[in-house]
Amino acid sequence: FMLYFQPKFEARSLKQVCLEALLRYQHHKDDILSPTFLPVLYQQGLSKVVDKKVVNLAFWQILRWRSIGLKVPPIAINFDKDFLLDTQAVQEFINRANQHKIRFYIEITEHTYTIELEARARVIQQLRAAGHRITIDDFGAGYSSLTTLLALKADEIKLDRKLVIDPEEEASSWQ
Repeated sequence: FMLYFQPKFEARSLKQVCLEALLRYQHHKDDILSPTFLPVLYQQGLSKVVDKKVVNLAFWQILRWRSIGLKVPPIAINFDKDFLLDTQAVQEFINRANQHKIRFYIEITEHTYTIELEARARVIQQLRAAGHRITIDDFGAGYSSLTTLLALKADEIKLDRKLVIDPEEEASSWQ
């Protein structure tokens, strides 16, 4: 497993605002697979293990870049509900980020933030108090609730691609 860093841009200015850390599987030297493996891992109850792996790889990469003198933009990482509801894992993440003076964009997918809202809101408040920004990812993918969205007080929202791309245009781009 490896992290692939995808640039994230602000819509208005087209200025790069951060890099999103995406977990990928490298099958061979030049063969990087799309994340089709993630649903299988999550179905097997491994989402927290996956999130911890991403956290470890992200910290390793950021510290490596810093060690060679690179200025590191903010990094966005996704957390699933199992990680967010593990108070020890969240506290370890916050402590580690504080130790290295790293602030992240924490991306929470829409299906994650609709479950156990009160507990999730406390964790989000804790992460925000530690200096991290909160992003709702894939808003509009099927679980949309403006009430829930307002309750979480996200710093930013990433709309599901179905809300911004014409389905006919998307179909033709795949051909």
